[in-house]
Amino acid sequence: MHASEERIVPTAIRNVAFIGINRSGKTSLVESILFLTGAISRRGKIQDGTMTMDYEPESISRQISTQVSVAHTTYKNVTFNILDCPGFVDFNEETRLALLGVDAAVFVVEPDAHKLIQMDHLLRFTEKIGISRMVFINKMDKPDLDFIETLTALKNFPGTKTPRPLAPLQYPIGSGTSFSGYVDVLRKEGFKYGAQGKPEKGDIPADVQDEVIVSREKLIESLADTDDVLLEQVLEGNEASIETLENDLKNAVKGGTIVPILVGSAHTDQGVFSLLDAIIALCPDPLEREYRDQSNRNIEIQANGPVIAQVLKTYIHPQSGKLSVARIITGTVRADSQLIDVSRNGEKERVGGLYSISGKKHDSAGNAGPGSIIAIARLETARTGDTLVSEKENRIMPVPELIPPLYSLAIAPKNRNDETKLSAHLAKLVEEDPLLIVDRDPDTHEYCLYGQGEVHLTVARQRLERKYHIALDTSRPQIAYRETIQTSAEAHGRHKKQTGGKGQFGDVYLKIQGVERGSGNKFTESIVGGAVPRQYIPGVEKGVFEALGKGPLAGFPVVDVAVNLFDGSYHDVDSDEMSFRMAAILAMREGLSKAHPVILEPITEVKIFVPSAFTSGVLGQMNGLRGHILGYGPDVTRQGWDEISAHVPQGELWDYIIELRTLSQGLGYYVWKPSHLAPVPPNLSQELIAKHSAAEAAAHHQ
Repeated sequence: MHASEERIVPTAIRNVAFIGINRSGKTSLVESILFLTGAISRRGKIQDGTMTMDYEPESISRQISTQVSVAHTTYKNVTFNILDCPGFVDFNEETRLALLGVDAAVFVVEPDAHKLIQMDHLLRFTEKIGISRMVFINKMDKPDLDFIETLTALKNFPGTKTPRPLAPLQYPIGSGTSFSGYVDVLRKEGFKYGAQGKPEKGDIPADVQDEVIVSREKLIESLADTDDVLLEQVLEGNEASIETLENDLKNAVKGGTIVPILVGSAHTDQGVFSLLDAIIALCPDPLEREYRDQSNRNIEIQANGPVIAQVLKTYIHPQSGKLSVARIITGTVRADSQLIDVSRNGEKERVGGLYSISGKKHDSAGNAGPGSIIAIARLETARTGDTLVSEKENRIMPVPELIPPLYSLAIAPKNRNDETKLSAHLAKLVEEDPLLIVDRDPDTHEYCLYGQGEVHLTVARQRLERKYHIALDTSRPQIAYRETIQTSAEAHGRHKKQTGGKGQFGDVYLKIQGVERGSGNKFTESIVGGAVPRQYIPGVEKGVFEALGKGPLAGFPVVDVAVNLFDGSYHDVDSDEMSFRMAAILAMREGLSKAHPVILEPITEVKIFVPSAFTSGVLGQMNGLRGHILGYGPDVTRQGWDEISAHVPQGELWDYIIELRTLSQGLGYYVWKPSHLAPVPPNLSQELIAKHSAAEAAAHHQ
């Protein structure tokens, strides 16, 4: 068959995401899969920076995954489309977007019960979107790790269904250096690992037989919950056939009522083939899943029907251009197809080529039918999460609601000549990583980069510097402080200047008073008898607002002040609008200083979400952040979690996400919104005033 006509039968496809708690060996497991199935000829090593999936310099230097990577392989005539998802918490949101394109997820964990809670967010999300799940306990060959404790923690994991339906499908034979095989719990068969970790029939050791029997009974009881015939057999004490049990198990995995637990070691290849066999046997192919658009309408899968595809990941290379990795839900995409981006007002897109990706390697691909995960070249408008369709199709696939940014950096080019191109480079960076937000602060005029954490933004900055050869300075973003007044004052300003010809003269009396917070600045006049001619009043107003732009304490803009022009005088020859503007500035400087000025800081309303075990720690953190607790109690959407509401100064929130994640094992997060302005404490006021005075003195001496 000609390459352009090739089409993989959907029933022979498994789309699988591998998700790992940081340092769980997830990328090593994917590397082992690719090597053992012949997709790569040489196994990469993390320490050498030669891993297939972690190929970016930012990943290599940190020895962690910093983006979703794609690979393909074939095993037993089944095509595996693999998404290797980063395990570090800063990249969880990118993983959630990628999960929209798979039918199953394998959670890779260590046999360490204390780390398991870190997979809670993504386990909940996969539960919500309805994809099949498995847990692979990796590193079973490591010494001094307790499998029983890990298994107990998994089986009692809190969640939407409590306890979650995690159940051992394999029971290890030995552990640490003696780890040598497993027992198939359902079949009651023992296996030892042979060459390349392939399972070979063996005996069931006496010391695990009791645990296997108990695990099998509980597994069958769980299966009977959704199979009345099996339930009747169980109640009557009859043994169901293995065919019945395995069929029920597949339906249970597909329906999410069972999450099987498997064991192995990517380092020694033990359990890798067993995992692949389990994915083929238990996880759905693209035709066995139900797909619904964002309006909850069912989508019928047809190779010859209209195209509906969703972009899962975007890569941009400065030289070769843009690649959009997409999952084809239905229909067939060809190398010359014209698509419509219905997520962006129906923008038309011409496919610039189709590619199969494995890590950084790109190969030309033929047509992509239902179930395919393919890279589409040179789409102009498409972004990650967008839905692409053929003509006359308008359905849009759902996307997860992304949490607001939690960390920020101010960025500026080291070379001022790079300022003009910085904006364009940042736009490309955001196109590649939709979790980044770039903004130019209207108050501080800084370029600010917002993201999910310190590592996320540091990687983004390094990626920007590497790809576009631009050196950047980064710093903590400035806080938009304000100043206001606490009492009323009257002030007089006179500007008089004689230079030999026409002079300058303006004379004003102003009443300055504070107004309710949030009311803004106001200017009025109550001149009687023409003390200030009407044509000069606009000049006074300009001077007033110019003076309000720089407060008397630390130079911050002044807010919530009402100014009334009530008297003044003029000169028939020397007065003009500019003279009255200067007089108003002088009066404002005097009046603002007399009216007991104060510096204000922005206060945010924060909602923090953490497992209940960490609530007391968060309450203590709030005191250290000058926060005011508004209330706390159980999170009604999540068992075992609490929600804490507080008012926190924005200046204290900058790196709070680091502190919160450290306290809560990476689980805690928060959302925030601006609330109000409030006076800063005296020590901070003095610090800001001193900083401003030093900057003014330095500028004066230049």
